[in-house]
Amino acid sequence: MNLRKDHWLLTAAVFIIGLLIAVSPFVYSSGMEAGWGTPSTIAKDMTFNGAVTLGDNGDVVTVNSSGWDVTTSEFTGVVAVSSDANSSAFGMDLPVTGTNATVHDFALQIDGTTALLIRATGNGAGGIGVFTMQIGTTSGADGITIGGGSTNLSINDADWNVTGPGAATFTSLALSGAVDMNTAQINEIGRLDGAGTAPTLSSCGTTPTITGNNTAGKVTVGTGTVTSCTVTFSTVGSEVFSVAPACHVTGDTAATNYVAATSATVLTITSDVTMDTDVVMYACIQP
Repeated sequence: MNLRKDHWLLTAAVFIIGLLIAVSPFVYSSGMEAGWGTPSTIAKDMTFNGAVTLGDNGDVVTVNSSGWDVTTSEFTGVVAVSSDANSSAFGMDLPVTGTNATVHDFALQIDGTTALLIRATGNGAGGIGVFTMQIGTTSGADGITIGGGSTNLSINDADWNVTGPGAATFTSLALSGAVDMNTAQINEIGRLDGAGTAPTLSSCGTTPTITGNNTAGKVTVGTGTVTSCTVTFSTVGSEVFSVAPACHVTGDTAATNYVAATSATVLTITSDVTMDTDVVMYACIQP
């Protein structure tokens, strides 16, 4: 069989192109549209040095790989991301490798402003420690809605810290445990338990004693002839009265009339007869 010279050249060119494809990755220096009419399989690495369009906005592009690495630029223009309909979970993993950073942040932003931030502190061993989540980070009023009004919201943690300057408003509030309000506590059956630093006594007989705090307490008057007892309120933190409180006093001796006079710092208890060794109880509320 005789082959013409041009047939040999064509055969050699096809052989060389095939050999280059077999041993080298595909490299394109200009735009390329991958929209072939029939399915194609390229079992080699491909490098695109220009803009690449996959599909014609009418087909599904499937990425079936153990990993998809976007390392040199942002991944933008994604309208939606969804999991397979038969998948029970849609996981996104931010791995921690190498030297551990102080914090690891996963932020969802709208127009450059963080709306949701999930932060994990580094544990110093290439992993993570404590998780925190922040919703709303702007200086304005960020409205946060949790739940749809028909389901229960459970907060299962040892502490729930609300540090903002505003007030919490509830239509109704049911308690199964105690509510600690800084220096006082309402327990699960509605009893108010006081706490705080005990006031000090003066001009109250010999060796008087006191139990309680600025809000309520018991004074055991000392010995001697005592018709006046001075209770000086604690000045610790929020226990301080800003104005003179309204105080009620009573004692364990029916024949004695007890009278209360107050300022913002002092409760003075007086009686018409000596009240030595009497137990006098007081309750004060700031009006």
